[in-house]
Amino acid sequence: MKLAATNPTEIIALIRFLNELNNFRKEHQPFNYEDLVIDEQDYPLISKSKKECDEMGINTMGELLINVLEHLDNIHYLRILWNCDTLFKNCADQTSDTLEFSKDLQEAMEKAEKYDKLISSTSQIKND
Repeated sequence: MKLAATNPTEIIALIRFLNELNNFRKEHQPFNYEDLVIDEQDYPLISKSKKECDEMGINTMGELLINVLEHLDNIHYLRILWNCDTLFKNCADQTSDTLEFSKDLQEAMEKAEKYDKLISSTSQIKND
């Protein structure tokens, strides 16, 4: 199976959206949908969903949540996470507490660096 690569724009969109949802949750616990006012400056993505819901006659928190989740699906969050998971499994040191290259990948990069230095020095000798 081939999976389309995640691009930086998608990752940034997911991070912004999840941060906005988290901040919204912290500020609005518990609340009534009818009293809900969402500042477009602070919550541009959620306020768009709220406006769409109001225009469509949606007036419950459940319906707002469905609209927000549809937006989440539209930014391809699963593919972004699958890409990150694939890179982590294939390239990262699974035993490290920090994000580090796997030992095999680290060794390959070191060998490639030594090879580049050897080729550079060999071509330098030929030019002299």
